[in-house]
Amino acid sequence: MSALPVRCRVRRSKGAVMLAHMGTQAEVAVHVGCTDALVGHWMRGDRVPAPHWRDIIAQIYSIPVGVWDLPVSSVLSPVPSLRQRLALALAQWPEARARADAILRQAGIT
Repeated sequence: MSALPVRCRVRRSKGAVMLAHMGTQAEVAVHVGCTDALVGHWMRGDRVPAPHWRDIIAQIYSIPVGVWDLPVSSVLSPVPSLRQRLALALAQWPEARARADAILRQAGIT
């Protein structure tokens, strides 16, 4: 008795993650003009879109064509520290930034 072939799963790409944040499978399928099942395969990482689908997705959702070939881990950026996030959030309000810096110094967070 021969073993059944194992179905290989494509590693989930950055494009799959980005597309999954654009809406439900049904919504994306309607906008792109394909079936829900096909969009589901793309979002789960079972398959990657063919070149013509990548072009359509890029036009509609601004997902670059090349990100479908990149694994998620290769494009993730490090999480900014609390201080970096506060600096970004408070950059527009100098007086709030000064107060936040004082609170952080008082708490011993530098």
